Amino acid sequence: MSAGAPKTTPNADFMPRVSGRLWLYRLIAVAGLPALLILGLEGGLRLAGFGRDARFLIPDDQPGYFRTNPDFVNLFMPGSFDLRPLNYRVALIKPVGTVRVVVLGESAAQGIPAPPFGFAPQLRAQLRARYPGRRIEVINTGIVAINSHVVYQVARDLARFAPDLFVIYMGNNEVVGPYGPGCAYLSKMPPLWIIRLSVFVRTTRTGQLIGALMERLGRSGAAPADWGGMSMFVNNAVGGDDPRLEAVYHNFEANLADIIRVAANVGAKTLLCTVVSNLKDCAPLLSQHRGGLTAAELAEWQRAFDRGTIGWRLGEAAAARADLATALRLDPQYADAA
Repeated sequence: MSAGAPKTTPNADFMPRVSGRLWLYRLIAVAGLPALLILGLEGGLRLAGFGRDARFLIPDDQPGYFRTNPDFVNLFMPGSFDLRPLNYRVALIKPVGTVRVVVLGESAAQGIPAPPFGFAPQLRAQLRARYPGRRIEVINTGIVAINSHVVYQVARDLARFAPDLFVIYMGNNEVVGPYGPGCAYLSKMPPLWIIRLSVFVRTTRTGQLIGALMERLGRSGAAPADWGGMSMFVNNAVGGDDPRLEAVYHNFEANLADIIRVAANVGAKTLLCTVVSNLKDCAPLLSQHRGGLTAAELAEWQRAFDRGTIGWRLGEAAAARADLATALRLDPQYADAA
């Protein structure tokens, strides 16, 4: 280049285009490569047969039929609990002239302690008696200890089986079920979108691998070894004024609305049922002291409560009532004194 030749400068329009493409390539490298690695791992785990199907109904040995997944509950609870749905088969293609009813719920819907005499079989018998010329199918998806977070996943799966009606019979386990504040094994309450993202991750083979590794390393938290029924929740009592209940109500409402939406999207009707509860004859499950009770008040309450309890057992009703009235005045929230 001669001394008198003009210096060349980069094109002003070219530089932004190069810079923009460079950042695009960087973004693809940062986001795309990990995604490809995860997809490759997921595919490899599936080809290797690792993990389990996460759907409520899985393919049966008989072509065209699906059966309940015995491992479905393990996505939400420790596998050692051995809680399972009822065992039955469902045809993927609904027979012509069939009315298919899906019952969604918990142990009350499942019919514990005697499922053959529970809500769903009675509904089936009544519908068949009312419509003798129709073929009636009542699919009972109820499972012990689940709540609306799990039922929502069940509804999404059953939607592909051409249901005519969803009967929703749930609500007892929102506090003590998965992600409820009273749950003995999974009491964390993140936002609803995080709960659903967590459920989705556990449905993948990659998520199941991570969960298995965490469990082996002892980082999954201390969960009970066996299912112990309601006795498991004594140490996780939730009072009626617990502020966490607002989140429980919100999640239940959102899950219920989304279950109804799932039904509507496949042309199914929805019947909402209030779970039967004998409140009149059902004593409080657990008593708790009111907040702010001082040590002196608690000691005075304990003396009055003990005297009243002993007097009541000895048949000294008048004296017992006076002592228990003192206990109630000190702590009107403690149910056992009432």
